[in-house]
Amino acid sequence: MTLRGALLYAACWTPLVLLYALLIGGPNNMSIGDAVHSAAFAVGVAALLGVPALWWAHRLGQGQLDANPEGAGRQPLVAHSVAATLYAVAWSAYIVYGIREALGSWDATITQVRPWIAWQLFFGLVVYAVIAGLTWGRMVSARGRQREARLRIAEAERARAELAVLRAQVDPHFLYNALHTATALVRRDPSAAERALEQLASLLRYVLDPARGARETVPLDEELQFVELYLAIEHARLGERLRVVMEIDDDARDVHVPSLSLQPLVENAIRHGLAPQVHGGTVELRAAVRGEQLVVTVSDDGAGAPPQGNEHPTRGSGIGLDALRKRLTARYGAHGTLQVTTAPGRGFTVTVELPA
Repeated sequence: MTLRGALLYAACWTPLVLLYALLIGGPNNMSIGDAVHSAAFAVGVAALLGVPALWWAHRLGQGQLDANPEGAGRQPLVAHSVAATLYAVAWSAYIVYGIREALGSWDATITQVRPWIAWQLFFGLVVYAVIAGLTWGRMVSARGRQREARLRIAEAERARAELAVLRAQVDPHFLYNALHTATALVRRDPSAAERALEQLASLLRYVLDPARGARETVPLDEELQFVELYLAIEHARLGERLRVVMEIDDDARDVHVPSLSLQPLVENAIRHGLAPQVHGGTVELRAAVRGEQLVVTVSDDGAGAPPQGNEHPTRGSGIGLDALRKRLTARYGAHGTLQVTTAPGRGFTVTVELPA
């Protein structure tokens, strides 16, 4: 706790000192100074007991937020009830012991405290409830600010990612390959050339669509349609060298995913896993809902690479795996992950998990 925090904490107990001074000073005909002095000692113990109460309330709240990041759900009432009881009993016991020391007799002490000890215990419970409530409110507020910060970061990453994807899709190399494919097909298969140009136009129209660009996430089914446009162009270019397997569960299609998140994974698989091979290869795209998570995998049967220790290979252009990983972390925290599995001769497998 900082000095500022300690002073603020002490100041929060000042109203309680004044209230106690009124409660014990009036009935006992005490002077203002004596009443404030006695109240300060009584409330001071409550403040000292409040430090472990704060720690315990924070610990329980942290566990609740870790279990449910949105802050919903019931508080651990049993744990709070036990802590509140211990707090009230400890505070009341100190006050009773102080009176015992002043009067010198337990009989006189019991006679003195009997009329109000139940109220003192109840008041201790109330004070603990206030401590726990304020702690919970502060933690939820802080978690909300953190989430808003992550969303702002995600929005910035999305904007940068879309610009990167736009550059990747319209860079001269990509356009050259697509247009060269269409040109080569003009004499051999005019209808195929026309389809390739229409697919390229649809792909660019999707990337440049301002309505889609305003959305952070899109249904997986919509993202797959964009991937299929890209695959159609690549298939026209690579022919039978490119084989595609797609297995998408129906319940996964409506799950929202970050916009323009799958195409770069497929592009990496084709450009760096299959295109360099003489006989091409197969790209597999699978998506399924497992429990509360959507699991999407993009794999190829290319040459693969040796694992790079704790570093994930990023290979390729577009937004890159690192940028996609940052987008997932910024938006979903620990619930959004990206993992790369590879080995020589076994291609690459990229697994993306995010809340369903």
